[in-house]
Amino acid sequence: MKDSSDKKYTSIQAAVWIAAFLGLLIGFLIKQDDIMSVLKETAFFEHVFGKEPEFISRFEPPKKEEPESSPEEVIVLGKQPDAVKKGGSAVTQTESKPEENSVEARIREQNDEARPAQTEKILNPETEKPTASQQKPVAEQNVKPLSTEKPAPPSVAKMNQYLCFIVINGDGIVERKEVNRAVPKTNTPLTAALTALLEGPGIPELEKGYISLIPQGTRLLSASVQNKTAFINFSQEFAFNKYGVDGYLGQLMQVVYTATAFGTIENVQFLIEGQKNEYLGGEGVWIGTPLARYNFK
Repeated sequence: MKDSSDKKYTSIQAAVWIAAFLGLLIGFLIKQDDIMSVLKETAFFEHVFGKEPEFISRFEPPKKEEPESSPEEVIVLGKQPDAVKKGGSAVTQTESKPEENSVEARIREQNDEARPAQTEKILNPETEKPTASQQKPVAEQNVKPLSTEKPAPPSVAKMNQYLCFIVINGDGIVERKEVNRAVPKTNTPLTAALTALLEGPGIPELEKGYISLIPQGTRLLSASVQNKTAFINFSQEFAFNKYGVDGYLGQLMQVVYTATAFGTIENVQFLIEGQKNEYLGGEGVWIGTPLARYNFK
């Protein structure tokens, strides 16, 4: 009876050892690479037996694969491409996260795709020049345009000056016509008045039929006043009048009435190129002495 019990115990013990061995064997097969790596790294056999087995020295531990970065789900904004749409609903696209701002970059990319295809071309300032269609108007560039208005000329003081012109009536008689004209105010008012007289009648006077009998091209060389006599020096053109005696009388009357409009002048002494002459022209109109207004009545 005792022998049967010993045999039964021995069988159970053997079964336990076999099961334990099988468990170790299975565990070794599963963790073979890890166990072999530990034995090689710790040099277990060299420390215990003094020599490392050949199968340990030949063993190369497998390279560990780096875990892939977890995909990050990106919500696609704007218009979805046809390849992304399924069953009427948008499918989210995933991509590896290369950097922290990849989501923002992806959203900007989707927004760029949603924009119109026609965008303004960015030019290289060193190699390209914008075409006329690409150039923006000055107003869009926020550039203030230069004013094309001319600045107003400074105001010049004026004074009203009496001038004498001529009208020839229907009977051919020369008549005197007096006008007031605004001339620049200067320290030499007689010179300003005579200069305006030589310029001739203006448009308002011409419309009334006013003319000047002073020969064209006549220039005022000088003008001065002494003892209420104006010494007026004209160029050589003043000595020739194509209208004859009436023309000479008319031109002399115009100068005398214009000059004697000043209260400080009573008469005029005429000079031609600085010289005093007795007669004017071939008809012999007297200018050898000063002439006053009463000489023309």
